Amino acid sequence: MGNEFTELVDANWERAVREATERFSDIRHELLSALHSENPEHRSAAVATLTEAKDIESRELVRKLVDDPDAYVREEALEYLADYAVLDDVPLLFRALVEGPHFFLASCALQRLCADDGDIIQDDDTPVVREEAIARWREKLIGMKLLPLSERRL
Repeated sequence: MGNEFTELVDANWERAVREATERFSDIRHELLSALHSENPEHRSAAVATLTEAKDIESRELVRKLVDDPDAYVREEALEYLADYAVLDDVPLLFRALVEGPHFFLASCALQRLCADDGDIIQDDDTPVVREEAIARWREKLIGMKLLPLSERRL
């Protein structure tokens, strides 16, 4: 017997997320299994469902997907963390901000953790604007002792 959630995703990604969110408690185990699927659509849909279902218990599993090889999975993981990140996630989020390409989501997550204080970086900002904003984030997070001094650039 296959994974019902991944079968739904294979048929229609958006519908799978919507239906799994509605039946979350019944299908949660299959969602968690899908986080480890070889298929990036399964992983991204699982994270999207966890976000929509407001499942904060899966944060540790989702945060690992910020480093996923697939850009859509990384994007969904950052979207999840924009809502559910904790202070321990700051180094991971800052690295995602520096590396891109999901500058907006990474900066939103950092801003939420910093009491809505800090630059929101748009994905289409110029490289100069991005670098200036990232430099301000770096100094702010070091000043708040959320990043080590070793992150300071000379």
